[in-house]
Amino acid sequence: MLEKEIEVLKALANGVNYFTGEKCEDDSVLNDINVVRTLYNVCDYLQNQPKNLKEKKDEFFCPDDILEKFEYENEMSLTGIIDKISKTYPELKKPKFSMITNALIEKEMLTKVMVNGSERTRATDSAKNFGIYNRQKTSIYGRPYLAVCYNQLGQKNVITLLKNLFSASK
Repeated sequence: MLEKEIEVLKALANGVNYFTGEKCEDDSVLNDINVVRTLYNVCDYLQNQPKNLKEKKDEFFCPDDILEKFEYENEMSLTGIIDKISKTYPELKKPKFSMITNALIEKEMLTKVMVNGSERTRATDSAKNFGIYNRQKTSIYGRPYLAVCYNQLGQKNVITLLKNLFSASK
């Protein structure tokens, strides 16, 4: 179900004209990082929809053993952390990216800035002690950009933040 639609969306997310198979021009809207992320998020959403009511996922809560079960990496994005949590606990819905980002903004670990007319998230100077930092990267199209990265300490702190958020909301 929806396999064809997901295939089209993935082609667009990869900057490919689905009908011709040709790469889109560099200045195409399909090469904008926000559009690419949105298309991949829609694909992920569609692929993770329960097939029927029996497969409906439980609301996210922070399991007691998450700090021990989480497989830490040297460096990850927040999306990577959320995806890894989701793979570790497939029966749970994913924690919301915006909820974590907003909590980190509230703790002054992240901030919003305007870059070329678009709002972007950046790590603050104080976030370095929290294991969160900005790293210069290059897109698949050769364009430089700043990415917010989380080292192992940052990953542990994000998970601890999740535990605190969900224990406070119970």
